[in-house]
Amino acid sequence: MEVVWAPVAAGALILALRAWRRYRAVGFRWGAQANLLAECSRLFEKKRYSDAAKLLSNYVDRHPKASHVVYSRLGAAYFYSSRYKEAHRALQTAVSGNPHDRWAEGLLGCTLRFVGDDMGAKATVARALDELSEERRLTLLRWWARASEDANDSEAAAAAYEKILHECPADFRSACGLAMSSLRLGRRVVAKEVFLKALAAAPEMERARILSSWSSVAWGHGEFSLLVETYECVLAQHANDWSTLRRCALVLAGAPDASIRNASRAVEYATRVCEHEQWTDWRSVSVLAAAHAENGDFQNAVKYAKLAGDLAPPEQAEERKRRIDQYERGEPYRIRYDQPTGRPPSNLPGEPEV
Repeated sequence: MEVVWAPVAAGALILALRAWRRYRAVGFRWGAQANLLAECSRLFEKKRYSDAAKLLSNYVDRHPKASHVVYSRLGAAYFYSSRYKEAHRALQTAVSGNPHDRWAEGLLGCTLRFVGDDMGAKATVARALDELSEERRLTLLRWWARASEDANDSEAAAAAYEKILHECPADFRSACGLAMSSLRLGRRVVAKEVFLKALAAAPEMERARILSSWSSVAWGHGEFSLLVETYECVLAQHANDWSTLRRCALVLAGAPDASIRNASRAVEYATRVCEHEQWTDWRSVSVLAAAHAENGDFQNAVKYAKLAGDLAPPEQAEERKRRIDQYERGEPYRIRYDQPTGRPPSNLPGEPEV
């Protein structure tokens, strides 16, 4: 009996050894991938996309034959970090491994813009949008809008935001994006209307960031009249919005167009901000100096420019000295705006947040 069972036992042992080797070769790897993806999910939730990309990149360097899921997540991490060319390579690998992964395909379509394939990008994203769930479809539309903005295609970005708002009218971030895209396209009336609606719908903690973004885009396009209109609308609802008061005072004091400037209101707004801050912020004091210069009161302009210089950090010393010299010569502050290039101004007194 022992002789009969010996070959069977030997065969079973051989099969067990083979299974063990396979488990070590495959099972350990998949277990490592599961832990990796779980850690990446935690990083994604915290919006630490660069950290997730580094973690995944190190893994695929050691395991080039990692699953398409890993490459899909790596591509997403690169994409969310605006590293589009690296995202393109990772997502290509992911889609090659699983042609039915529509989410990876949609993100791949977004990256195609940055390798010069606009037609392929639009077709790929459209195909993915047709088959994704509603939640993922809206998310992909948001990323498509962002990719379009980064590719300077405001028309495509505006169209994407309009689709999102058609399904989610309360999405204030997309409304803000539509306002920015509309402004870049020269649609001033639509931009202002949509922006004010977005600002009204945004939670209090988001208002400052949205206003700062709007100011940067409008300022960069020389829309100083629109800026004043927007700021006044905001101040009508929030009279003590100090950052908006300072921004408005700056435009009223130094706008290139004389019809926009209003010295008395600039002085009033800047003084209120300085008093609220107890004269501790050199940026606000610098704006007040510019307002007095516009009002023709160069004595006070020099006085407050010197105070701003005393309050400013050491790296601002040279710029503050130039501003003092300018007012001593009787020259008011003017925003230099290079309209053909659409660049933001480079000589803000005190460099406010805008």
